[in-house]
Amino acid sequence: MAAVVGKPLVIDKSMNNQTRPSCVRVKVEIDPLKELPKRIQINCVDEETCTIRSKWKTIQYDYLPKYYTHYSLQGHDV
Repeated sequence: MAAVVGKPLVIDKSMNNQTRPSCVRVKVEIDPLKELPKRIQINCVDEETCTIRSKWKTIQYDYLPKYYTHYSLQGHDV
């Protein structure tokens, strides 16, 4: 799922330990010129009925660095 946003770099330790299955934190390398998705669609297959159910999951970004596109500078917004 993180690959939708960018290149996954590091997965949170709680995901590997399965101590917090309700959410996952992933450090992702992004392209600052592209618009980041606010949500993604996940398709789940019901094995008994062989039907596909779709769910939308919201993506929460904890930290997005500022990026000034005119001079291509990270850490600046003007």
